Amino acid sequence: ENIADNGGLKLSYFAYQKHKNGNSSASNDLCLPGLDYKNDQLYFIAFAHAWCNIQTSNSLHNLLTTDPHSPSRSRVIGTVQNSDEFTKAFSCKSKATMNPSNKCQLW
Repeated sequence: ENIADNGGLKLSYFAYQKHKNGNSSASNDLCLPGLDYKNDQLYFIAFAHAWCNIQTSNSLHNLLTTDPHSPSRSRVIGTVQNSDEFTKAFSCKSKATMNPSNKCQLW
């Protein structure tokens, strides 16, 4: 699933870029009041937000022992760490935590 997350994020980001480039009103980086994020950054924030949840230590233990999927936090961090587009959107420095030198990219 983690590899599929990488591919899904990449494909959905390219679809977002295609929409943005074909739509003049969507290509403007309009900021939300009180938030200093550009549209590309908000895209990745929305991706992470989709995985937000509250877990008790018992539910996390249950997940780790019975579910083949990684916990949400790991799925988000691992996926965006493998994304060159995330690195560019947030201007991550080389070898920073969110921009490791070794990335897993299949597609």
